Amino acid sequence: MEIVKTKCDEWKEKMLDGEIKMEKTTFWLLLAVILLAGILYGLLTAPMTHGVTIGCNNNCVPEDFFDGDEDEDED
Repeated sequence: MEIVKTKCDEWKEKMLDGEIKMEKTTFWLLLAVILLAGILYGLLTAPMTHGVTIGCNNNCVPEDFFDGDEDEDED
């Protein structure tokens, strides 16, 4: 673990000094990984306080809307 930490510290110092040259594909891959890691972190740490609801919930449907369909089928 110490080896990884020292390598990251060295890489960070070189990046801030402008000594590392990186290919475009490596740069975009690094940005994509950081973005996806941030999204994953946000999804895992966000509380689900209200649950998941699919629909608009504007209460425009009358209460007996579904009851009327059953009566028509019986006739």
